[in-house]
Amino acid sequence: MREGSATEVDTGEPTVPLGMGSLPTISEHPWPRGARMLFYTDGLVEARDDSGEFFPLDDYADELADGTVQEAVDRLVAHVTAYAGGMNDDLALVLAERDG
Repeated sequence: MREGSATEVDTGEPTVPLGMGSLPTISEHPWPRGARMLFYTDGLVEARDDSGEFFPLDDYADELADGTVQEAVDRLVAHVTAYAGGMNDDLALVLAERDG
């Protein structure tokens, strides 16, 4: 995320949990100075509303470039919690910002 726009990094197919199965494929992606990168567990994108629809992360991704890292994470957690009417799964988020 940078300057109000977000780009999804294609990481391939989901893998089994760490320590189980084969080692994951390692790849490199450009990360410009001042850009942010969001890492998250499935609890974010598998959160569902009352009708069973998954949380639309793409609708909120651009907001992650605004404010401080903490403010952006707090907003995202508020959005997903409101969307799902609370959290029924674990959720881990890391929003990293490259110094610039």
